[in-house]
Amino acid sequence: MNRILIVEDTPSQAHVLRRQIDEADREIESARSVAEAIEKLAGTEFDLVIADLRIKGLPDNKQAGLDVLRAVKQLRESIQVIIVTNYATPELSEEAMKLGAFDVLDRNPSPVGFSGMLRAKIRLALEHRRLMQLIERQQ
Repeated sequence: MNRILIVEDTPSQAHVLRRQIDEADREIESARSVAEAIEKLAGTEFDLVIADLRIKGLPDNKQAGLDVLRAVKQLRESIQVIIVTNYATPELSEEAMKLGAFDVLDRNPSPVGFSGMLRAKIRLALEHRRLMQLIERQQ
């Protein structure tokens, strides 16, 4: 069973994300804040975190998803993180990748479509996580 944590402050967006990625081999939980995400990460082993970049209610909400990413990578390097946003820039993508993100996905419409791209990236991220765990066990 693959465990996925969605970090999204807007309940309707969290619901849409859950519907887009729900499959039989996945257990999905949600967090509405950085603090709630960190609490859940401390108590549960997740394979993948999907974090919105901006989270309302924080003084500097423009990069809260990067705070989630930092916390995840401090906790366990092999947990994969996909940042989702409506505000993607090359600079943001570069920063997120340097911090260890698996990918940054722009929610804005594209020829490929966000849902299809997200599902594909999730499959790749989960496979990457599985391989990293295999390597960790062999060391």
